[in-house]
Amino acid sequence: MLLLGGGGGPAGLGGKQAARKGKRGLEPHPRERVSAAPLASCARPPAWRAVTWSSTARNSNGEYLLDRTLLASDEVKLAADPEKFVGAFKAGYFGWVNIIGLLLQLFVVSRVFSKLGVRAALFFLPGVAFIGYSMLLTSRSWRSFRVAKIAENSLDYSIEKTSFQALFLVASRVEKYVGKTVIDTLLVRSGDVLSAALVYVAIQLTLSTKAVAAINLTLIVLWFGVLVFIGREHKRRSEESEELLALEPRTV
Repeated sequence: MLLLGGGGGPAGLGGKQAARKGKRGLEPHPRERVSAAPLASCARPPAWRAVTWSSTARNSNGEYLLDRTLLASDEVKLAADPEKFVGAFKAGYFGWVNIIGLLLQLFVVSRVFSKLGVRAALFFLPGVAFIGYSMLLTSRSWRSFRVAKIAENSLDYSIEKTSFQALFLVASRVEKYVGKTVIDTLLVRSGDVLSAALVYVAIQLTLSTKAVAAINLTLIVLWFGVLVFIGREHKRRSEESEELLALEPRTV
């Protein structure tokens, strides 16, 4: 009865399915109509350049600031073997970053996504970074800044990276395979170049560590602003995706 009511038996049902497939072959899937431009408004070139450049440059400059603070400390100056002291410091530093980052990825990221969502997760890293560079402005202790940088890099390699990738779940196919490629290659590498340029300027102008930290704080404020914009667009995209899913034909 179901087959007969569906259009005159199996032949009729198969004909309707073939017709639907043929129609879909000519028209884009509803999901693909969300946006035709790579990364649409939430990922317009200015917005993504700002968040990518500021985050990459800030993180690389942070390593430069950590090294400068360490080398200027009394512990290095009074050490019997300064090179060995610095080597042990860097080994322990990156060891903690890897361990904490792994634990965050295994046990925290999924819970943050389920409880707070992707948009809220994007604010973890800039929040911790802002606290870290604010501490550097008020204190020259390399030990406290080391803790802040471990927390920052651990979040960067776990929650931040996963949140960034999750943003593209609501993107169209063009955005995922064209826009994201541009971001992962050109924009990220441009951030590295910007970081090198900032370090070069800081060396040439003999800027203090507090001055460079103030520059990083400015970049973080810009980062916060762009994240608010991206969060609004992500919310709109998510709602559109849910509406399109509700309109899709259900298979029996």
